[in-house]
Amino acid sequence: MADDSTRQRIEEELTRVQMTRDGMLADMAERTDDGGGPGRADAGRAESDALHLEIERATLAALGREVSELRAALKRLDDGIYGRCEGCGGAIEPGRLEAVPATRRCRQHADAPGPLVDFTPGLL
Repeated sequence: MADDSTRQRIEEELTRVQMTRDGMLADMAERTDDGGGPGRADAGRAESDALHLEIERATLAALGREVSELRAALKRLDDGIYGRCEGCGGAIEPGRLEAVPATRRCRQHADAPGPLVDFTPGLL
């Protein structure tokens, strides 16, 4: 199922996402510190700045969710259930795990809401 290279790949992706998020936060803080926030120029500029800030916040939220999902994947790896579908309990396709290491479900159950299978350690 999962091996050391799987853990390494997930940890590397987690580091990359965290660095991206941290870089964005630093850039935003720098712009705020230099007085370059919305409203300092004409109305068109302020509107553009506000839209840019909204996009950045949405991107940061998505990166935060990705960090959470990658950490959850590491936890599943530690619990011995990484690669098992939360929808049916079966194996997640290797290609799917390669493409999206934090995925929780097989293709068949990709759109299912919430966990459907109890993965309590020791029950597998």
